[in-house]
Amino acid sequence: MKKLVLGILFIGVFFTSKAQSVYYDTSYVKELTNRILVSYFQEYRSMDINIMPDKSIDSMGKESLSLSSSSPLFSGFLIQYKGIAIYLAGNTAQSDDSKSKYGIQSSNIWKISFLHKGIFANFNYINYKGFYDKNFDSHQFSKYDILPYNRYRNLNTTWMNLDIKYYPGYKKFSQGIPTWFGLRQTKSKFSMGYKFSYNYVKLDNHNTALFSDSLSHINPIFNMSTSVYNGYSISAAPSLYLVAFKKLFFYVDGWVGFDAGYNSLKGNSLNETKATFQLVFPEFRTAIGFQNNRWIAAMYYSYLNQSFSNKNVSTSINYNTFGIIVGYRFYPPARLAL
Repeated sequence: MKKLVLGILFIGVFFTSKAQSVYYDTSYVKELTNRILVSYFQEYRSMDINIMPDKSIDSMGKESLSLSSSSPLFSGFLIQYKGIAIYLAGNTAQSDDSKSKYGIQSSNIWKISFLHKGIFANFNYINYKGFYDKNFDSHQFSKYDILPYNRYRNLNTTWMNLDIKYYPGYKKFSQGIPTWFGLRQTKSKFSMGYKFSYNYVKLDNHNTALFSDSLSHINPIFNMSTSVYNGYSISAAPSLYLVAFKKLFFYVDGWVGFDAGYNSLKGNSLNETKATFQLVFPEFRTAIGFQNNRWIAAMYYSYLNQSFSNKNVSTSINYNTFGIIVGYRFYPPARLAL
């Protein structure tokens, strides 16, 4: 982890080594990276993990796992200067009613973003612990386990994601929303974006099989208690930025591409790794709000997906974020002192 963080910071220094203002068409883009942006946000985030046996084994879908962690509201600060943005967040306390229904859940999230010309790099670290099964009543073991989170109370999910996006038309197109607001779009524009991604996903249920004991008699793969995925993908997105009065904006993009990687499963007498290749719909983002040279106020929604498969088992992880953000830009003290 330490080497990874140092590598990300090195990329950030490289990206921000030169002034960016000369790169943009000022009739479309207002460059504001020489100001410090301090913004407060609140977000509702949810992670859903769907793990499905092959239809030949479970044609009715009764044994499919639909694991969810609806952690409480997140709040924090997004701080940005030059080409670097740092996201710092914490979650509110879980209520007693939520604990009784879904078990104890916790999460840890942070991200760093960098921009240089048309290249935007974003690193996300997402960790969730404690899940419950929304499909619990359909399972055979629901007769014996009283609560839908008994088997998954210690399930720990870590998702590390590195995206590098490039917009060939970057001189007229502001990118980075909703995690980076250093560029302000002043005229409506459509553009195509391209992305390379690396994803590391680990599900660890601490030696407790994810599936019911009855399925393990059909195939040893259902003894799986740990799943690790390493994958690389390339994708493209049509991206639309609508602007009214140079201050009101609406943004939307949707990514489609190809993913290649390998999935390793471990459990009681199980150790299996399989390569996986597939078409993917990895990301969707939209935002609406107000922005001028000083203030930013917006609502946004983002969707991340990672899917992979092994023999007789397919996994899909959906990560949803809905948030609001309010921020203010000001010149750094050194600039004001001149």
